[in-house]
Amino acid sequence: MKVGYISRSRDENGKEIFKYREGNATRRIGTRSDTIKVSFLYGTTPYEEVKRNTDFMANGKLIVVQEPFFTNDELKEQLEKWCEWANNCEHREYSLFGA
Repeated sequence: MKVGYISRSRDENGKEIFKYREGNATRRIGTRSDTIKVSFLYGTTPYEEVKRNTDFMANGKLIVVQEPFFTNDELKEQLEKWCEWANNCEHREYSLFGA
């Protein structure tokens, strides 16, 4: 199972930089929890949270940043293009709040 993640950082000028990351995930089902462990993320994330993030992005109108989500080749391509676009435009163009 593949999990994607868009990291956000700032360059030396304070501009936000987005980077798409993808890795294999391990699902751990226990008596009290159902979690996902991704090699490049610290700790585990509840399975339902990853699924919910994936559902938010299903219609292609919302991009989840700094939260893990399930991915596939089609979504990977779209998100890589989005990161490239967001890195080359102004903050107000990709922000929900426009500020």
